[in-house]
Amino acid sequence: MLKVLFPAAVEEITKMAAEQRNAAYWSGKASATDISIGLALGKAVAGFITAPGTGRFRTDNMGGAVGTKAQWDALEATAKQHYTDITDSRDLTTETFWKSLDGPVRPPMLPFFGNVKGWFMTPADFANERTTLGPPPSTSSAQMKAELAEVKKATDKVDREKLRIVHVWADGAGTYTPPGHWNDIAAEYIADANFSEVRAARAFAYLNAAMQDAAVGCW
Repeated sequence: MLKVLFPAAVEEITKMAAEQRNAAYWSGKASATDISIGLALGKAVAGFITAPGTGRFRTDNMGGAVGTKAQWDALEATAKQHYTDITDSRDLTTETFWKSLDGPVRPPMLPFFGNVKGWFMTPADFANERTTLGPPPSTSSAQMKAELAEVKKATDKVDREKLRIVHVWADGAGTYTPPGHWNDIAAEYIADANFSEVRAARAFAYLNAAMQDAAVGCW
């Protein structure tokens, strides 16, 4: 799976995998049979994910998450129409829609990620969760003004401790991003608990599948 996700690092990944197998075998931690069974299991899982035409890697809609300029424009128009439909008499001329102020203008971030297949949740589950939330508040509402004031208050009085917290949790471009951050946190707990490889793999699998479902739901 690492070779699929990081094709430019195939040689390095192959070398590291061999070193790991040798270390397990030479230390007596695993027998040759253990290693061969582990390899077979890994290949079976990778096959489930990457099989041409049927593998999850090809059918989970991730490839279309970015979209095109035409799709972005159509999505904006549809969103505005939907917003009008669910708010009945709300006048769109009184609303302020988000737009990028970056130069050059930044495109939407994976605007179709909400169509990606979940691990635990079905499309119906995602839809049911969204319907309980209702429409966002009007941009001219008291709720919006209060929430904006809260953000402004936090940014007007920045001290070193607040900046430290921001930098710890920013997880922006060029970092290991939020999923990587939570994997790093989990790794410490897993190491402290002295999990076996199987239990560690299970913990990471649940963590990352849950994070992906949460992200799909948010989008």
